[in-house]
Order: sequence, then C-alpha cells, then structure tokens
Amino acid sequence: MLLLNYKETPEGSEESRWSDANKAAFLKAVKEGGKGLVVHHFASAAFTNPNWKEYEQAIAGGWRTQGYHGPKHEFPVKKTGVKHPVSDGAPVKFDHVSDELYSASLRTRGSLVLATAYCDPTKPQGTGIDEAVIWVNQYGKGRVFNNVLGHDTVAMSDKNYQQWMRRGVEWAATGQVDASSK
Repeated sequence: MLLLNYKETPEGSEESRWSDANKAAFLKAVKEGGKGLVVHHFASAAFTNPNWKEYEQAIAGGWRTQGYHGPKHEFPVKKTGVKHPVSDGAPVKFDHVSDELYSASLRTRGSLVLATAYCDPTKPQGTGIDEAVIWVNQYGKGRVFNNVLGHDTVAMSDKNYQQWMRRGVEWAATGQVDASSK
C-alpha cells in the first residue's frame, strides 16, 4: 500500500523530485501491481504545472488546478448514502475541527463520494454546496482512497478523521475493512 502526502516544489532539492523512473514505478505499482493508494490532502495538487494527466487519473482527481479553499474553520462532515466498506461503520456525521475545506475538487470517472462537507456561503469562498471530501475509485488493479481533509496536526488529531483515515488505509491495502475497526 502506498500513502501519498507529497507536493513537489520548484524550490525543492533535486533529490526531492520524482524522476521519470519514479513516476513509471508509481503508476505500475498501482495500475498493474494492484497496490492500494491513499491520497492525503494536498497530494491531490501534486504534478499540476504542467499537469501530469496519468497521475491525476491514478489519484482519482482532487485539488488539481481548479481547486481552492477559504480560511481554516470548523465544519460538519457527513457520510453519503453510498454503501462501501470504508463508510460502513464510519460516523454518519461529525463536527470536524479547524481544517481547510477544499472546493471544486475534480473526481475521475467512477469515483464514489463517501463523505461531504457543506461549504457555507457566508464564509469566505463558500460555495453553498456539499463538497466532496472523501472518495474512492480504482486505478487499474489498485484501490484508491482520496481524503482531502487533514491540513495539519490539529485537523489530523480529530478522532473521527482518524477513524475514516484508518478505514481508508485498511481498504486500500486489503479491499476490506474489519467490522470492528474504529
């Protein structure tokens, strides 16, 4: 299983950048090798300038070039009606601690949105709609779990966020979630 929490930077050292061989190995591991993939927060914005289209497909979308967010704030997260091993047994709704609420996330064809958060239009850059925050998809033989929550340690300390993340990691790695996984 692979967990991405990566965003390349032009200022980064050469050693911190993915080579063409790294990119090919990553795609092959997920698409052909069936490695599970967990995409965490801003990793969905990696490789956008120029846009690496195959990475976008592999991670099931995300921030990419059209995404944005307002200031960090508390907001409720709610489970959708989609039946899936990750969401079965996860909290139906929880008040999430201060975090960035991504808006306009791209989702690739076949993505199943498991959780959303209402983007309050009275807040800066509020859209007035439920924004996807957790979704799943397949990339070749690999299972993909994309969670755009978790900007910092405050956001990641939320016990409900942790439960969703644990369940997503377990599903990406094995294709199932232990019913007792909390």
